[in-house]
Amino acid sequence: MVVPDPYETYLHGLKPGETPEVLTVAKESHALRSINGLVDNKEDVEGIIDPGSQIISMSEEFSANGEVRPVLGLVRNVPFQVFDIVLYLQIHVIRQAAYDILLGDHSTF
Repeated sequence: MVVPDPYETYLHGLKPGETPEVLTVAKESHALRSINGLVDNKEDVEGIIDPGSQIISMSEEFSANGEVRPVLGLVRNVPFQVFDIVLYLQIHVIRQAAYDILLGDHSTF
């Protein structure tokens, strides 16, 4: 299953000249949970589930696999396996993040 990036989908849906809303990466007071998954078929990682984030993101250090261009941006179709379910995530790369992967709630747009 390919999970689209909600912010990119939102931006493509804007009318010409329409100003996009500010992106929320995380809100302070939400309770966080975690889930373990296999990323890119090679690394077991704890993903933080944050309902206050509108995107999926990962730390720059964790993403050093050659798929990210020199400018931080969006890494496409990264396999994230939980048990026997594989999701292909669109992940924003964040410099100096305090987590490996943050799994945001896509229903906020």
